[in-house]
Amino acid sequence: MYKALSLSPLLLSAGLVLSPALSASPDQRSQEEIAALISFVKDSDCVFIRNSNLHNAQEASAHIQRKYQHFYADIDSTEEFIQKSASGSSISGRPYYISCPGEKKIRSADWLQQELSRIRDAQQRVQVGYKNSDSSTATDS
Repeated sequence: MYKALSLSPLLLSAGLVLSPALSASPDQRSQEEIAALISFVKDSDCVFIRNSNLHNAQEASAHIQRKYQHFYADIDSTEEFIQKSASGSSISGRPYYISCPGEKKIRSADWLQQELSRIRDAQQRVQVGYKNSDSSTATDS
């Protein structure tokens, strides 16, 4: 029993030392998708509604970028980026909304998830196109 107790502090300190190495961070694909989503916000003609305050696209993208930097170590996917950096206030708990010209107001998480789906669909079409062109080249030889 004494040995188990004496090892506990060692195990605890080892866990504390190793924990930063075990923290998450987005992979290359997620980083590219996140950058595309932040650009999508910045280049939009939409109004970002945060805690009942209206913000233009530039302000919105800057705010999302700051939150992304703050939560970077806790984010390992694009979906987590949306959830932690672009969907709502971490202080008030209120969701963010997007209001685009000629469209209904929508939660920013839903809006960004729709754009992420478009990005991934486009990537899939490009990959399929490359595969098809590779196979046609191989059969043409």
